[in-house]
Amino acid sequence: MDQTPTDRATTNWGRNVTYRAAHFHQPTTIEQISRIVASSNRVKALGTRHSFNGSADTTGDLISLAGLNRVVSLDEARSTVTVEPGITYGQLGAALHPRGFAVENMPSLPHVCVGGAVQTGTHGSGTGNLSSAVVGLQMVTADGELRDYSREQLGDRFDGMIVSLGLLGVVTRLTLRVRPAFLIRQTVYRDVPLADLLVDYSQLTDRAYSVSLFTDWQTDRINQVWMKQAVTSQESAELEIPFLAGRKSSVKLHPIAATSPEFCTEQGTAGPAYQRLPHFRPDHEPSSAGAELQSEYFIARKDLADALQTVQSIGPQLRDCLMISEVRTIDADRFWLSGAYGRSTVGIHFTWQPDESAVRKLLRNVVEPALLPFAARPHWGKVFTLAGSELNDQYPMMQRFRELRSAMDPAGKFMNEFSRTLFEE
Repeated sequence: MDQTPTDRATTNWGRNVTYRAAHFHQPTTIEQISRIVASSNRVKALGTRHSFNGSADTTGDLISLAGLNRVVSLDEARSTVTVEPGITYGQLGAALHPRGFAVENMPSLPHVCVGGAVQTGTHGSGTGNLSSAVVGLQMVTADGELRDYSREQLGDRFDGMIVSLGLLGVVTRLTLRVRPAFLIRQTVYRDVPLADLLVDYSQLTDRAYSVSLFTDWQTDRINQVWMKQAVTSQESAELEIPFLAGRKSSVKLHPIAATSPEFCTEQGTAGPAYQRLPHFRPDHEPSSAGAELQSEYFIARKDLADALQTVQSIGPQLRDCLMISEVRTIDADRFWLSGAYGRSTVGIHFTWQPDESAVRKLLRNVVEPALLPFAARPHWGKVFTLAGSELNDQYPMMQRFRELRSAMDPAGKFMNEFSRTLFEE
């Protein structure tokens, strides 16, 4: 039977959103989800609550997917794993590794669930968006029916369903590509001149499995470079990058140097990829424990140098709000609402102090005007102020997604205030 809905208020991880749902459900079976969706006029699904905006909010029925968190099956012959949406990447990595497999990519926070990360177009410390691993979906649609979807069945319409903010239905299972388990060694370098990085950025990113640049934009140097290198053993040679010479950190660091690195993943030694690709350990929340806000904008990699120099130029205006910024590359993909749709991409991420009014003012008046000339696309699960009319040119498939959404949910059951500003014509 369905668990009895409660009327208690719930908040997101960043504590800047209080969900307004009339009823909060915690189902443990797909059948329960189907009944809730079929009987509701307004419904949304909730993962691990790591979105920093109202994308998962509703005034109707809010369905927590935390109880659907299992590995359903591992198909070793096809190199795929089928999981429930509430499983976190940390849990998935720990389940796959003993069986000799791994996902290609992991989010910085392994505490986020697979379903939410995929639906919001979240990337990670690897090659492409986390959604790039998806080869199949199971979903409860607006009529309460359970349906399976794949590229073989839908063709390119499948590309519109992967990153869809829960606007097409409640995802109940995902099938992901996996690869043989592998090792990563994570090495941190300090105080690297931005000019050197811009000259030889490809040398760094093309040779390492993943690279993160952490900076507060207050000087002409990048505070830290985190390089994650795929290795065959602890004795594998480190990559020699001339402009990193002599800058290797001899101690473990947090991206914010003044913060304790206790809960960061290990640095300097090789280990299973699922324990090194994230920035933070899955067995403990990061030091900020949600007392922060986040924004992220995706630009074409070809614009990297100009865009980073532009952000550096506005650095003094960011000082009071910014905790740290991160820059990472993401492979191009073909998912309609992905920040990396159709172009090799760079993500420019901002972790802000938890003052939403000040952050929104800064985004609207400083950050977004600086990045819009580069056709910046916002991360759907983070704080931004751009409306749908301002994003039509950045997302070439926006209109086609609107048509797909209308066809699958004509009554707008999965819409909310946040999505109406973006996807209603």
